[in-house]
Amino acid sequence: NSDYDKFLKPYLDNTSHGAYDFPLFASIRAALAYGGSMNQLYDPGAYGQALPGGRAVTFAITHDIPTNSGFRYQIMNQTDEKLAYAYILGRDGGTPMVYTDHNESNDGSRWVDYYKRADIKAMIKFHNAMQGKPMQMLGSSDCVVAFKRGKVGVVGINKCDTAQDLWVDTYKYEFDWNRTYRDVLDTTQTMQVTAQWHKLTIPARGARMWIEE
Repeated sequence: NSDYDKFLKPYLDNTSHGAYDFPLFASIRAALAYGGSMNQLYDPGAYGQALPGGRAVTFAITHDIPTNSGFRYQIMNQTDEKLAYAYILGRDGGTPMVYTDHNESNDGSRWVDYYKRADIKAMIKFHNAMQGKPMQMLGSSDCVVAFKRGKVGVVGINKCDTAQDLWVDTYKYEFDWNRTYRDVLDTTQTMQVTAQWHKLTIPARGARMWIEE
């Protein structure tokens, strides 16, 4: 939008520094919003809706948003924020930032020690394990976006109120067969690829982040 052209683009054009990826943040908020589509997160960079990965600091919230009344409308509900973190910590590109505070915004300690939450620690584990692994999109719909990281990581994110299935051609996308993939967010959930067409099931309002064992 005009703010990007006025503020962020000149900064990027005239420095070699990184910057908060506000275009991607806007894409995430739009995709997760009521009436939005997860198709918007299939490849936002292709439409100028994400900064180049080497320059981007990706986020689901920054310190300015909860502490300034003019920005608080950008706070997502807690489930959407978790899904946003699954996306930025699962994808390739950018340096993800996890926001934490000391309840300066008086939001019931919502972000106090946020990086210590079990789900966030699991997402960070996935992110660290996927360093250097290429990203390949598997599919998207209004409800779901899914992608893989090399042969060892698979991410599925579902914004909708019912579980969603996505059928994947494991020949085309070069999955390893007969190996156990375990979800870092719910370690009781595993999958094995045993046929050309494999069904990924993503829980309602949830995410799966599988790592090959």
